[in-house]
This record gives sequence, structure tokens and C-alpha cells, in this order.
Amino acid sequence: MRSSGSSQYLVNLRRRPPLNWILLCFISVLALIAVFGSSSSRTLDSVVSSSVPDFYNTYRRLKEQARSDFLEVKSLSLGVTHPKEFELCGKERENYVPCYNVSASLTAGLHDAEEFDRHCEVSIVGSRCLVRPPKEYKIPLRWPAGRDVIWSGNVKITKDQFLSSGSMTKR
Repeated sequence: MRSSGSSQYLVNLRRRPPLNWILLCFISVLALIAVFGSSSSRTLDSVVSSSVPDFYNTYRRLKEQARSDFLEVKSLSLGVTHPKEFELCGKERENYVPCYNVSASLTAGLHDAEEFDRHCEVSIVGSRCLVRPPKEYKIPLRWPAGRDVIWSGNVKITKDQFLSSGSMTKR
């Protein structure tokens, strides 16, 4: 008897679940895949459709449009129909600093080191022009890479003066 009872017990353990349970589990797994698969593809589609470059392109386009509108309104308010193009300045204007003309300040009667201050009312507004960059001028590097870099062509002092000062911030 024992042998027949133990074999019956083994048969109960090896018996497969009913076909209905297998079918129910299979349908549940398919439903979960369909629900989660469709929601993840929707979020992926929404990320792709509202991509970041489109946002930046739209912002850049709006910014350029605002800039052009501002320049147009400014030119209309000044009564200028076409923006004026500036000519290149001569060598004498290379070191010109607006509102800082020591000789004009001296002729205006300023003294006691007041002539070294900026006096915009004394300076004579000359023709506007573009100052030429130095021959070996390089466009400075952007922040933060260009924080500690100075192109020697951009500075009007000799190498010995630069090295003796220690840094440009002390000058």
C-alpha cells in the first residue's frame, strides 16, 4: 500500500495545471505587454515629436525676429530709412576711448588731475567708424576656456612687460 500511495502522491505533484489557467496567464501577459508597450511607445513618440532642437530652433527664430523688429523700429524712430554702414577708421583713432580726451580736457580748463577723468560733455563727437583690429588679433576664447588665456597679438605690450608684471590683472 505504501508504494501505491507514494506513487499517487508523485503523480499529483507532476500533474499539469488546467488548460484554462495556462490560457489565462498567456492572455494576461499579452495584455500587460500591450498596455506597457503602447504607453512607452507613446512617450517615445511624444519625445521624438517634441524634440529639443525644434524648441531651440523656434526660440532662435523668435529671437532673430525680435532683433530685426527692434532694429527696424529703432531706424524708423531715428528717421533713417536704411541703416548706415560704418567705414573703417584711420590709424589716429586706433587708441581712441570715448569721453576720454586729455588734450580736449586741458583746453576746456580742467586741472588737478581732472583732465584724466572722463568728461563726455567736453569730447567732440566725431564721425563714427570701425576701428581695425591689430594685425595678429585673434578672437578671444569663450568663457570658461578663455578665462586664463590671453593672445599676445591682442595685447599692446611687449613680452618682457607682460612677464615682468606677473599677470594682466595687475596692470
